[in-house]
Amino acid sequence: MDLAGSNQANSPRIPPPGSGPEAVRITAYAVLGITGLWLLVSGALVDIEYYDGLSAICNAAYFLGRSTFYFFDRGPLMAWMQLPAEAVKEGLALHPLEVRPHHMTMAIVHGGYLVAVYRVLVKQFGRQWSTLAAFTSAVTSYMFFSYAPFISHDLFPGVLFLFMVIKSEQFARQPRVVPWLLLVGAGTLAPLVKQTYGVFWIAVVAAQFAPTLMRLEPQHRTSRRALMWLVAGAAASGLLTWVIYAVVLSTWAPDAGFWVRPWRNLQYLAHIYDGTDATFPVWIYVRNFWAYGRLTTLLLIPGLVLSLTGARLQRRIALAWIVAIVFMQALPLREVRYIAFLAPLSAFMIAPAAGVLQRSTLGSLLIVVLLALDVSGSTAAAAQIGKRFYRQSELKTFLEPLTVDGRLTGPLFYNVSMLSFVAPGRTPLAADRYHRIFHAGVNQIGVLYRYPPNAVRVVLPNQLPALSGTAPDGTIVLFASGILAHGPSWVPAAPVGSESFAQLLARLETIVLSRRSDGLYQRSDGTPVGVQTHRSDAQADLVIDGAGLRENNQRFWIPVAVLRGNDVHPLLQDPAGRFILAGPRGSIVFAPPDPLVIRSLMIQRLSGARVESTSAR
Repeated sequence: MDLAGSNQANSPRIPPPGSGPEAVRITAYAVLGITGLWLLVSGALVDIEYYDGLSAICNAAYFLGRSTFYFFDRGPLMAWMQLPAEAVKEGLALHPLEVRPHHMTMAIVHGGYLVAVYRVLVKQFGRQWSTLAAFTSAVTSYMFFSYAPFISHDLFPGVLFLFMVIKSEQFARQPRVVPWLLLVGAGTLAPLVKQTYGVFWIAVVAAQFAPTLMRLEPQHRTSRRALMWLVAGAAASGLLTWVIYAVVLSTWAPDAGFWVRPWRNLQYLAHIYDGTDATFPVWIYVRNFWAYGRLTTLLLIPGLVLSLTGARLQRRIALAWIVAIVFMQALPLREVRYIAFLAPLSAFMIAPAAGVLQRSTLGSLLIVVLLALDVSGSTAAAAQIGKRFYRQSELKTFLEPLTVDGRLTGPLFYNVSMLSFVAPGRTPLAADRYHRIFHAGVNQIGVLYRYPPNAVRVVLPNQLPALSGTAPDGTIVLFASGILAHGPSWVPAAPVGSESFAQLLARLETIVLSRRSDGLYQRSDGTPVGVQTHRSDAQADLVIDGAGLRENNQRFWIPVAVLRGNDVHPLLQDPAGRFILAGPRGSIVFAPPDPLVIRSLMIQRLSGARVESTSAR
């Protein structure tokens, strides 16, 4: 695809700094080849996924007819891209949480993204060392290597943005139907990845209209006819996007009118953190500037100046970049990755500045030093996939007890909507709420494990004793003390509350103790269990030997005794590990029941700090 087109001749050409284009070609192929190989390796190794990626996989299952639940916080395009991977997973009967086929898909997508961006830069500026330096710093940055192994919604859309700016300039020079249709198509696809990418059309139209508003020379302005057609293209893309979202969101908002659904979705997303303590500092992008490339940051202002005073296309690139960054800064939700899509435009802007800087020995040395720092940071991010955390999914291990012999054991209850898994090592990004924190939504788990919709339910902590007494055996409870996230601190820090965080998976089991003729109790396998009556001045209690009750170091959580008539009584636990069934207040005698039915949530998985039973002391 010819992205640069006829504008190639209108941008400054920078002569090579002593070394021939062949050396640049070999180095560029090495950069692309090594990065492409790393993408394939990461696709084959990385076995964990961020929340957004899991939503895309669940939506792929939705489009394959395996789910009735659409995750409305994600656009449908990424799910459509993941349809082949999800079909492969299904066809090979892989684990419900298997994500490596999807990561291989993204390896291909991100590899194509790198090649496309580099080809555009070379076509525009020539095969120069400065071009390669701009590409390496801005595009293959720390942010790229942090998110490229995953189902990222923030990287490859940048090439769509660049394509739209270049094609809009071609159209402004020579209005034709084909470029206009391509613009409409790209402008429709972008917000189907993420709703905020509606800014692409806003930035494109603004970049074409700004020279007229600024009363620049006629050669820099866009004709009224071309502007009208670009506005019409934006409207056409908007209408198509709106209709697609209205169709896709039919199961999310079935009671809303067809045309109202997308608006309701946008309103919900805009206020999703209302009433929470979530904070997204306005300084987050500036504070973490290095993650977009140190060389990129240094050359950004000179690059903007050169671009805004350069050829038409360079001006359009700079103006579109400014509009997009202002738009993203104005949004209430900010994470470092949210402006990663600007990387191709950033490379486009800083390439002329890099060319000017390299003309002097000191400038070339500065480029080399900053580029070495950028490559060092990128290498550190790339090396993360070698850690066991990324290669052996803690989520898979944590959720193993959901099934026995491939079948779900029972319904799923939860108190918090997400599980949290934190990668080892502290994130170097400050105030970035979710960097290196992998969340799995309980509804996502329900979709991937194919729970019936009514089998995934919320349970409050004070409802757990009743659940222990009445729910069927095999019932699963996912309990977490909270949802981990980084706080808005200027200095990178551990997730807030991580020192006391705990989450567990427990499965409900029943133990029936029958009373023998000699008055002793035993389990169904004949194992004796000591049960005694303990009298005090206040009441008579039944004391059950904890050691005899436990098998294979079972960990009881919310144990209860079920007496005749389904009368549920909580069991307390004393420091010696004995279970106590309290008798009625003022009772003198506690007649031992026969049988004595004990039900408890047995802790199968526990991570974080120790969890205290709400009924055991």
